[in-house]
Amino acid sequence: MSTPAQMFDHELNGVKGFQPAMPWIVDKAVDLDSAVTPGSVKAGMVMHQDPTSKKFKLGAGVISATVAQMTYFVFQNGTDFDVIGDDFNLVGASSGGQVGRVMGVASNQAAELETTEFETGTYTPGKLLIAGADGKLENYASGAAILLGVVTDGVAVSEHSNGINVLRFHSIWHPLFA
Repeated sequence: MSTPAQMFDHELNGVKGFQPAMPWIVDKAVDLDSAVTPGSVKAGMVMHQDPTSKKFKLGAGVISATVAQMTYFVFQNGTDFDVIGDDFNLVGASSGGQVGRVMGVASNQAAELETTEFETGTYTPGKLLIAGADGKLENYASGAAILLGVVTDGVAVSEHSNGINVLRFHSIWHPLFA
């Protein structure tokens, strides 16, 4: 039998204005792109829907003068039972295991969130956040990017876990052209 990840190792939590399954929360459940392994997808990461495959890929995606792909904060872990199934049998997963869908919550919600998935750095209130290619939040430096948040309280120990740090921020979605 597979060994499941611990419940609070990787998470996306709502602080204010966010509760999954509320009618005003926009979410999308999409299969993972074949280039993405389920084990690399962690709750709280950023994904976008690829225009060609129509499946989720890590990171914020493409930005240009005519395209800025919508981004989503992942709500489940890619190895959770409702995504991949225990030993590939609960959700009918094939040998590749990519049958289950990962749910993402649209990043343009008016909410304060906290995530375990962010790069090491200094996060002070007011700093702008973007997603790296690995799907983790990081400080905005310069250039074209899709802004995903503004730091509110910075890094703190999660009240839901045993000593795991989270980054608290207000979610936004805004393409920035430099």
